[in-house]
Amino acid sequence: MVDKTKILNFIQDFGCCRLEHLQILFNDKNNNFKGILDNNMVSKKGNIFVHNTKKIDEKMLTALDILCKYKNRFKYFHKGFDPVYITFLSKENLLYNIIVTDK
Repeated sequence: MVDKTKILNFIQDFGCCRLEHLQILFNDKNNNFKGILDNNMVSKKGNIFVHNTKKIDEKMLTALDILCKYKNRFKYFHKGFDPVYITFLSKENLLYNIIVTDK
C-alpha cells in the first residue's frame, strides 16, 4: 500500500494526473486510489485526479505520459518551470527535461 500523503503531495505538485499515472509511478497496478478522495483535497473527473486548487492541464497529462514511459530509467523527478513541465535524473546521472508544446 502506498503512503496516502505521498500521493496527495504528488497531485498537489503536478496539479492533475490520470489513474494510470498513479498506478505506474507508485508501483500499484491494482489500486484504484479512491482513498485519496476522502479528504476533499482531490476530486476525480473520469479517470483524472485533480487537486482542488488546480485545473486539468492537458500538457501536464502528456508530460506524465512521457514520464511513465521512463519509469525504470529515472532516479528522481520534479515539476519544472514553463516551458519545462517535468525534469528527471536518469540512473546514468543525465538530466532530462520534458517540454510539451501545442504543436
